[in-house]
Amino acid sequence: MTTPAHDRLAIVTGADSGMGKATAELLATEGFDVGITFHTDEAGAEDTRAGVEQRGQRCFVARQDLTSPDTADVIDELTGKLGGLGVLVNNAGTGHRDEVLDLSFERWREMLSTDLDGPFLCSQRAARHMIDSGGGGRIVNITSVHEHIPRYGASAYCTAKAGLGMLTQCLAPGNPTGRPGHVNEVASVVAFLASPRSSYLTGRSIPVDGGLMLMAAHGHDMNDGSWREL
Repeated sequence: MTTPAHDRLAIVTGADSGMGKATAELLATEGFDVGITFHTDEAGAEDTRAGVEQRGQRCFVARQDLTSPDTADVIDELTGKLGGLGVLVNNAGTGHRDEVLDLSFERWREMLSTDLDGPFLCSQRAARHMIDSGGGGRIVNITSVHEHIPRYGASAYCTAKAGLGMLTQCLAPGNPTGRPGHVNEVASVVAFLASPRSSYLTGRSIPVDGGLMLMAAHGHDMNDGSWREL
């Protein structure tokens, strides 16, 4: 199986520190050119750029405000500089500590804009680039355990992460691969689980099904109205 050149072109949001920085640098180690974004920590983003370039890969940096309706313009900018796009990692986000009764609407909207609206807009724009390239691509959304279980004092954060988890499924209608799976695709997951790189993963079932489990949710034609009968 050949690998299209754009598959090695990635954008990682919020890559000025933490998981975003580690992701950008690991992708560079594995041969990716990377576009990265930051919100306020430009020095951190430049440090990540240096880390990517030390690994022999190109890196481009852009400031991004996920609360802005124009936030996805950064995806266009970085895709243009990279020369294409094969992978988007929606990592950037924020949190809060406010009891529900004290949480202002402004704070609520800030959390949802940053942790849900922004990733939606970026995913939408990235998907258009991937489809236009003719080769598709991968969108990885970083959610949280609090996508599934609540956390005291973080109702807006938990709600946004739950929404991002569902958005991930909604972005993958039907069987996106359109083909049977290959044994090596399961073997590669097993190899990952057997390696130290899976050290923080435990007690989970991991479907490797090309989107088969999503087909029941998307099995009705939106144009013929049959979905309204569900």
